[in-house]
Amino acid sequence: MFPTYVTPDKLLPMPTVEGPKLQPFDFGGKEDIDFLDPIMIDEEGALTSFVVQASIGGRVYALKLFKFHPFYHWGQWPYGRPIPDGEELYDHWEFFINECRAYGRLKEAGREDLAAKCHGYFFLKEEDEKVLEDKYGLDPSAWDIDDARKDASSKDGQYRPIRVLVKDFVPGDIDFHPRQIPRMLQDLISIQNLGLVVGDMKRDAYVNGVLVDFSHSMTTPHPAITPGMAPGICDRLVAEQAFHNSRGDFQEFDWIIDYWNNNDGLKRGFIWHRALANYRYVGKIRSKDPAKKIPRAHKLDGLVSRCNPRVYDWKASGSVGGVRKPRRCTRWVFWSEQFSDLVVSPPPPPPNP
Repeated sequence: MFPTYVTPDKLLPMPTVEGPKLQPFDFGGKEDIDFLDPIMIDEEGALTSFVVQASIGGRVYALKLFKFHPFYHWGQWPYGRPIPDGEELYDHWEFFINECRAYGRLKEAGREDLAAKCHGYFFLKEEDEKVLEDKYGLDPSAWDIDDARKDASSKDGQYRPIRVLVKDFVPGDIDFHPRQIPRMLQDLISIQNLGLVVGDMKRDAYVNGVLVDFSHSMTTPHPAITPGMAPGICDRLVAEQAFHNSRGDFQEFDWIIDYWNNNDGLKRGFIWHRALANYRYVGKIRSKDPAKKIPRAHKLDGLVSRCNPRVYDWKASGSVGGVRKPRRCTRWVFWSEQFSDLVVSPPPPPPNP
């Protein structure tokens, strides 16, 4: 399930399945890494990775080094059941792969400006892992969650290297400033318009207003978004899950704003931008009647997302030339109160014949 060690010159774009891919990092010669200050060392073991500052070829980067999590930590199969098979779904659900697919999409679409730029990936040499232990106190147990790494190695007796993403180092010690919120929201809309759901929007996913984390993302083609990729699951249920994933990004973005307003609003200024409209509130301020007497406002509350990531043409994006201007998505309305019907505007592309 987890890859074995390969030297940088023999690495292939990741992942190997259909869809966006991240290229290996080009060391430009000798694989020489000078590890500097820690950026994020997860002492409680709750996060998917460690992040450290490092110098490669005289340039300072942020290296994101991924832990080994068992497949049942990756998330939930989109339909209320555990992920059925870790081997089968590794290329769509594992945290390192999620970031590879997300950054591969930004690259092929020409929109690397929407997040901290990723320059590629590589596998850490065993001797460098020992350097991390000496410098940051990261012993082997820090990387191996529930023996996932040990179990993978025991199957064939081969070493499983730490997987590393090389990203731009974003300076700053704050998540964001209120004045950055409008641009951050527009970037999130643009990201979803590229068929990419972030999946876990939170304050520490940003550094100085720049998005740096895609470890829980879903990028088309994906079983939780794309029709026909979830065996035995009808398209309506896939669409329902995709809607909730899409809306979840914007709902969590609003929670970030709520947290700021509740904790810093009085001292540092309130944030009035919102990702999602509260249609019940809109009904109240635009009519003398209670919102419950306004059917449209009542039905729309909680049933609208800003985008529909399913409409992005990922096949054209991966072709020569790519999709430079993706079709603009209008709001996605999940219309029926019983969730028995789905109204999408614009409609998703038809499945392959």
